[in-house]
Amino acid sequence: MNNHLPSRPISWFLITVFVLIVTGTLITGFLFYQAQQKRIKSEAQNYLAAIADLKVSQIAQWRHERIADGELLRNDLPLLRTIEAFLKSSVKADRKQELLTVMKSFQIKAGYESSILFDTKGKVRLAVSRYGDSVGTRAYALFQEVLRRRKVILSDLHKSGPFLIPHMDLMVPLFPPDRNDSVLIGVFMLRIDPQVILFPLIQTWPTPSRTSETLLFEQDGDSIVYLNELRHRKNTTLTLHMPISNERLPASMAVRGIEGVVEGIDYRGVPVLAALRAIPDSPWYMIAKVDWEEIYAPLRSQVWIVIIGILLLILSAGSIIGFWWRNQHVKFYRERYANELERQALVKHFDYIIKYANDSILLVDMNGKIVETNDEACRMFGYTREELCNLYIRDILSQQTHPQDEKRMKQVEERGGLVYETEHRRKDGTVFPVEVSSRFIKIDEKRFYQSIIRDITDRKLAEEFLKESEDRFRRIFEEGPLGMATSGSDFKFIKANAAFFRMMGYEEKELTALTFKDITHPEHIAKDIESINKLLAGDIPLYRTEKRYIRKDKRAVWGATTITAIRDRNKRFLYFLAMIEDI
Repeated sequence: MNNHLPSRPISWFLITVFVLIVTGTLITGFLFYQAQQKRIKSEAQNYLAAIADLKVSQIAQWRHERIADGELLRNDLPLLRTIEAFLKSSVKADRKQELLTVMKSFQIKAGYESSILFDTKGKVRLAVSRYGDSVGTRAYALFQEVLRRRKVILSDLHKSGPFLIPHMDLMVPLFPPDRNDSVLIGVFMLRIDPQVILFPLIQTWPTPSRTSETLLFEQDGDSIVYLNELRHRKNTTLTLHMPISNERLPASMAVRGIEGVVEGIDYRGVPVLAALRAIPDSPWYMIAKVDWEEIYAPLRSQVWIVIIGILLLILSAGSIIGFWWRNQHVKFYRERYANELERQALVKHFDYIIKYANDSILLVDMNGKIVETNDEACRMFGYTREELCNLYIRDILSQQTHPQDEKRMKQVEERGGLVYETEHRRKDGTVFPVEVSSRFIKIDEKRFYQSIIRDITDRKLAEEFLKESEDRFRRIFEEGPLGMATSGSDFKFIKANAAFFRMMGYEEKELTALTFKDITHPEHIAKDIESINKLLAGDIPLYRTEKRYIRKDKRAVWGATTITAIRDRNKRFLYFLAMIEDI
């Protein structure tokens, strides 16, 4: 034997193992990175969507509250009487002071920047404002729309007037206290400063973040105009415009009808993840966004940890494989011939062990000593592998079957193989039935018995139970007081008991030549056939009826009959079993 031959395969095997470990580690690291990236992206999408929904709800509620303020003002009858009296009366000092007090309350309590009263011709009759009674051209255009529509109108964000301050106007049509909607007595305008509530509501972010931002914008012709002050660019309120044609711009996507969470490039040219929403009942859109760089910041630190872990794992695997190869290489030259012979025997029988891994396998030498076994044998006999390999075959045989087993071992040697049933003994002394398939083999000029052993305790119990069941059924069938008979699918009788013969008056040979139709009154046959066919098809579990039978002497007898279909374990039909009670 050339002891140097195995060294090259061992080296290539270790190299292959190392390559597989490295490849598997790199793939695992890559998959981990992808999974973490996907998880972080999903969490960011859900987070942005939740913030966007919250902001949209808050803005819509804020707009609804402004409209509600206008409706309350419109339906305030005492205030309408005061306004009507002020606009019509020539003596206005008292009315004016009363109205000024109410209008100032809108500034102090409700947070409106200005409150202005118009008559029906658009003339400012009374104003409480930090900027005087100059309202701007947009306000007069809105005034004309209120006259036409005669309903509360909330304007868009705009700049007008001498100071060009961003604001919104709430126009409220005023009708006489008698609720005559055909007559308009004036228009009340409440001017809203978005810097007070609206912009803080938009710009606040619920958690600390370096790049997160909420944007409010609308379409202005072929461009997008941002309505609020931006976090990363100053002095942009109602001045920063971006083209709708920019398909990567999230605001452009929203205006084109896209909703949900998208990837894009924001107004700074920075990649972002953005949640797009339209504000209900308004021309506004909203974006909640965050930079990709911030989203993946935690992942970058994890990547470095993974890379370092992969490198350490690869170095460790290389060191372990190298150390193991060195030990195996040294051990190879120190192994004795006997160990090599034993290894060869185990290698040649590896296929047998794999094939019959569910059964116990024993390799026994000519002296009856167990030299090899498998895990199932250890479990079956209750020994460890070391204990079992130190025993002789006689140590696991039953005392009662020991002489027969020695004869069978000789038969195995003579015939080359033998299958037989016997009894074996476990470590705890319990005896159990087994089926043994034994062969006589030669390995390197040495002879062995190879035995495959199967525990047949359950099979023996099943056979015994089946025999007892069959005996019980036979006694019940033959000795029972009820008439019982079996028939095939052609309804021809197969067998009957003595009670049935007495009831019908036939001998056994006579009855087996008949079918159930021959002994059934004609009035019952059609119904019986229909029900028995259902029973045969499995549509009903059993068939019960009361009917008349015709005895051999032509006399009719009434019987309570129960018929069932007997099937095998595969649900195949075997025969009908009928039980009849003479009633």
